[in-house]
Amino acid sequence: MRIALGFLAVWPPVVGCDEMAARVVQDAAVPQDSEAWMRLIADPYTLGPGEEISGSETRILERNLLIAGIRPHAPAGTHHMVLSVPGKDHLDQLFVSVLGTETLRFPAGVGFSLPAGTPARLDVHYFNPTDAAVADEAAVEILEQPAKDGPLMIADQIYPAVLDGEIPPGTITTLTGHCTVSWPSRLFALLPHMHWLGQHMVVTLRRASDGGRPIQGESEVVLYDDDVDPLHQTYLEISEVDVAVGDVLTVSCIYENTTDTTVHIAGSSSDEMCVAMIYRYPGSPDQDLYCTE
Repeated sequence: MRIALGFLAVWPPVVGCDEMAARVVQDAAVPQDSEAWMRLIADPYTLGPGEEISGSETRILERNLLIAGIRPHAPAGTHHMVLSVPGKDHLDQLFVSVLGTETLRFPAGVGFSLPAGTPARLDVHYFNPTDAAVADEAAVEILEQPAKDGPLMIADQIYPAVLDGEIPPGTITTLTGHCTVSWPSRLFALLPHMHWLGQHMVVTLRRASDGGRPIQGESEVVLYDDDVDPLHQTYLEISEVDVAVGDVLTVSCIYENTTDTTVHIAGSSSDEMCVAMIYRYPGSPDQDLYCTE
């Protein structure tokens, strides 16, 4: 299943309060060390008490970039950010940060290669739950790999997810989604994403059968099995595991609804989500982010 804007597609459409500004990256000096972080793109914002808005910013790359790591700068009021670039027929999503997301470093020799002239786009969803105004700047920073270290194998993401369902009032509910792998790759990082009612997530990999017979010794691999903190959801390194076409990724989310209303799987911050954001390499030519059956 393809959703054009990836993570943003299940949220209200992200449009800026003002027109999107196109800028040119002026960082002419190419870093000479592997720890040279630079601010790629930023979106300044001002939020009134209780205000919820979205913003968008685009920057045109002046030179080639080899990206070996990404980290968010998400001050108070920043709910989530999405960094993307134009793909073949939709935006290719490079990075998502939610509440509490920290630095993501790619395995050696893996990352993103962006040529000069690429329009990098940052979409941000803001929410200020306090009774005081806030003003700051949300941003994404990148760790550059020096060109002398050679080319990168391109990574991308796949999202086993639940895209429909409801959590009745006063219940503990489990919702499950399945994703059949359509591109052979190696998984290396995972971010479990749920909202305020989310308690626990389990992500497993079941190998495709071999000529109708289960593969011996590896019927199921557990990629994640832990509680989920709505205020701290970051990319976790997982033991690198190869997946083949036909393998099945399953995500199960447990919710506890102590309210007196039914909560749905949908796009608002008051709704719920069940998404395992998984990085893999090599990336698929057709980045089909959300994968659910």
